[in-house]
Amino acid sequence: MNKLLGYFELKIEEDVIPIKIGCYTLEKFCESFGLGLSQIGDVFERKLVGEKEIEIPKEPVKFLATILFHGSNYCAKLSGSGNEYSIEQAYEWVDEIGFNSDQSVKVLTSFYAAIMNGGTPIKEVPEGKSKKKAPDMADLQG
Repeated sequence: MNKLLGYFELKIEEDVIPIKIGCYTLEKFCESFGLGLSQIGDVFERKLVGEKEIEIPKEPVKFLATILFHGSNYCAKLSGSGNEYSIEQAYEWVDEIGFNSDQSVKVLTSFYAAIMNGGTPIKEVPEGKSKKKAPDMADLQG
């Protein structure tokens, strides 16, 4: 599997679980919420944090678990390992990583990057080529 933007590894104790957030994951995510891709924004609400209004998931636990579930199973299917995961395992991962960890931030960042690019993660630029600066989270949220 190409490790494009949207790919990361979730670390739970000694386990490393590959996660890919791209077109497939977004499609399955929307199905889980009973939405079409064009309605993906419906899973967010605007909240005032300090002096800034940001978009956050309306159901953060379900949001994280659903993304982890579909992203991990996408990688498992592509690898042919047969190690597909259950939604219950994904909820357990959310319990393990919490909401303010670097790993949960990576999930949100990867999700925002995928939806900002129409579900298609941006390819990594080979070494030596110019690379556009990644968008700031504030730009992605509003």
